[in-house]
Amino acid sequence: MKLLLLTLTLSTLLLAKNHTLLTFSADFNQSIQDEHNKTITYLGHMQSKRPNLARWHYEKPVLKTLYVYEDVVTVIEPDLEQAIIKRLDKNIDIFKIMHSAKKIGNNSFEANYNGQRFLLTYKKELLSTITYSDELDNTVTIKFSNQKNNIDLNDTIFKAIIPEDFDVIR
Repeated sequence: MKLLLLTLTLSTLLLAKNHTLLTFSADFNQSIQDEHNKTITYLGHMQSKRPNLARWHYEKPVLKTLYVYEDVVTVIEPDLEQAIIKRLDKNIDIFKIMHSAKKIGNNSFEANYNGQRFLLTYKKELLSTITYSDELDNTVTIKFSNQKNNIDLNDTIFKAIIPEDFDVIR
């Protein structure tokens, strides 16, 4: 669950470099590599909107959608017919954190949050990759494609709709 929450936290991280950026939408390829070089790859599409709305729709290898709506995270897992709902313990202000990120190369930046180091790369002013180590020392790399900035995103796409027959875990 921590990995999922960290992934969701990255939604606001995406918007932080550019203060005029209000929304971000992209396809993603998220790979997680352990210390034995075993890798699992997730594919999907994400959308994020300031100040604290996000939707990560995972299509492969399993179908799953993660929502952040204000201070509530909802994970809907159709294969398990369940939804997990969690209230965030504290408001994470990634915008302030990223505002203080240091440029370390032509198109690369480094940010730190709670002892966690994030490396971001940009191509043509669009976020290209985010790399970090998770709490299990796995290397997580999220590559973005088909990025779109400041498109119209209705807030309703960030509200989870849980099917009535799903188990709800709080």
